[in-house]
Amino acid sequence: EYCDWQQAAVQVFRLLKPGGHFACLSHAVSTDIIRYMEDEWREYEILRELKFLSAIDRYLRDDLAFPHFKKAMKNTQVALSGKSPKSRFMGAILNMLASVVPMDEATVAQNRTRLDQFQRDINFGRERLKDLLRVNRTIQSDPGWYRVFEQHGLELVDEGDIMYRGVHNSGRYHCFVKPA
Repeated sequence: EYCDWQQAAVQVFRLLKPGGHFACLSHAVSTDIIRYMEDEWREYEILRELKFLSAIDRYLRDDLAFPHFKKAMKNTQVALSGKSPKSRFMGAILNMLASVVPMDEATVAQNRTRLDQFQRDINFGRERLKDLLRVNRTIQSDPGWYRVFEQHGLELVDEGDIMYRGVHNSGRYHCFVKPA
């Protein structure tokens, strides 16, 4: 579901031998996993509004003096205090703040590489999450998205739900065959 479906269908049909099988998986559109990801996205948005990530970025680019960086970290910590994190992500942010806020300038400077990696991980996670939610919205708006493979000559032979631990519907599978 992360690719151009039309192009994928053309290539899958072209590459399969007659009688060849193709299977694809997609996320379920409404699950606990999706709700968790939506909560996590809202937490990213809170951090954006607090200018948490931009403060780290500006500090690392030497565009924000240490006292202003420290103030931004403390303001974020205060704004988030008393709130229960809805995700492990926010728990990691709170832990990071608890360790960075008491640090002096020299200690933060010594940990600059770690702070840079932390910021990269946050940004990578945010982009990954954004992509997952985008795909989920696309599947919600076009639940028959996989039919494009039939339109390009494959025959749907099996489909069903993918159950996580036998309880949570985490996705769908679709199995196709190229006619002989």
